[in-house]
Amino acid sequence: MGPCGKDGGDVAEGLKSGAEHERRLSAGEPALWQQVVEQLGTALSVIDPAGRIVAVNPAAERLLQRAVRSVYGRDLHDLCHRDPGGALIPRERCPLLWALAERRSARGDDDRCLRGDGRLVPISWSATPPGGRRVRRLPGHGRVDRRDRGGPPCR
Repeated sequence: MGPCGKDGGDVAEGLKSGAEHERRLSAGEPALWQQVVEQLGTALSVIDPAGRIVAVNPAAERLLQRAVRSVYGRDLHDLCHRDPGGALIPRERCPLLWALAERRSARGDDDRCLRGDGRLVPISWSATPPGGRRVRRLPGHGRVDRRDRGGPPCR
């Protein structure tokens, strides 16, 4: 068996030279970035200056257990940002909202996300305001297993 589990085959067999396989990707192509965001295993949401959700990727839909149509235009903080005990973090004490107001990067490692199914999941988050848009990345999900991302359980 070859390294890919095929009789007599190996990884090199799957690689073909030719114009169709040599096309270089350009970072300036919007389709490339859309594909990256959609396939990203980390939940990502884009919010407007008021903190309302304007876009989420499929990983965020899975984490939040909410369809994009049900979160569009909703305040991300009020919808799902919770403290380790599960309580809504007061807006005036929320480091994520402070970062949004001050247009600066921030991160948190011991918060919770309230999902559509009522379950709290531990999250780490970071927020970065690129240009005129503000983006919140909802967790570095090392602590959320594949069941929460729509895949089989981790082993």
